[in-house]
Amino acid sequence: MAWPFLTGTVKIVVEITFNGKVNVNVHFATKQGGASVDPTDLVPLADAVYEAYNGNWQVVAAQDAAVSQITAINWEAPNGRQGFTSLSVPFSGGINSDALPQNVALVVSNRTNFTGRSRRGRTYYTGMQEDSVDNNTANAALMSADLGTSVEIGANVALVGYDHVVYSLYADGAPRVTPSAVRISEYTINARVDTQRRRLPSA
Repeated sequence: MAWPFLTGTVKIVVEITFNGKVNVNVHFATKQGGASVDPTDLVPLADAVYEAYNGNWQVVAAQDAAVSQITAINWEAPNGRQGFTSLSVPFSGGINSDALPQNVALVVSNRTNFTGRSRRGRTYYTGMQEDSVDNNTANAALMSADLGTSVEIGANVALVGYDHVVYSLYADGAPRVTPSAVRISEYTINARVDTQRRRLPSA
């Protein structure tokens, strides 16, 4: 094992396509009890995240946006095995409305039982339909669905025997000798949408 890999860790990549371009959300999960990754867990983990996006994000997302693939990668060493969701992809958002640009996102904060910026994370949910945001503020249905996506990810991966974690490679601006993976204990959301120019996909 070499940096930035960690025993028992799986990296789960969610690809969201919008106007032919791909935006990516990354989630990490670690095997409960400190055990190594079982390769047969990869597809069930991808399916666990699929169910969370399909049951929550999809309900409020615009039809212009679609989850095109979900991949679970053994993150214990370079060139780890990977498993793709066994469920039907792509699936589009359920609202027949124009989507906001991909750099406009609703942010779910992932909190742990430890202090410090490196022990908390964020998930940026894009694909929002225009009518769900007014004066840079998300409506209640959008907030509930995006928060619900993260909450369900945590619950679903636990059923496979994993914890949804904040995966940190740096502390105080310096690389960690060993990456840190800390279980997420709480998910929170702010009604105000976030914009980041760097999240605009390249042409």
